[in-house]
Parts: sequence; C-alpha cells; structure tokens
Amino acid sequence: VGYREADGKFFDSHSNPVQEDLWDLFKEVIDHSGVAAAIIERDARFDNAERELTIDLQTMRGIVSDG
Repeated sequence: VGYREADGKFFDSHSNPVQEDLWDLFKEVIDHSGVAAAIIERDARFDNAERELTIDLQTMRGIVSDG
C-alpha cells in the first residue's frame, strides 16, 4: 500500500505504511459501502514490515469497527 510522488506524478509503491490521506479515503469507502474484505499489500522494504503492518492492521480494524 502507499504511494510516492515525484515530478507531480504519483507512483503506487506497496513499500511503505499507509499514508493518512489513504486512511481517510478508506474510511469514506467503509462509511458508504458494504465492503466485506480489504487487504494491505507489501511488496518491498520488509525490514520493518511486521511492525508497520501491525500498526496498519490496527488502524484498519479501528476504521471498520467505527464504520
């Protein structure tokens, strides 16, 4: 999950924790739809992945339980 911006373009990276603006978008989707499942992808930068993915998963669960 995640993206990086360079030269005014956005690149899907799947190598960083979820950015706050993406959590805002996720919350909007949850609030207005019947989403049954969601995933967090990580395709690179695994050095801190367990810790970062745990935090992302906790955030996701909080949004879903509030929605």
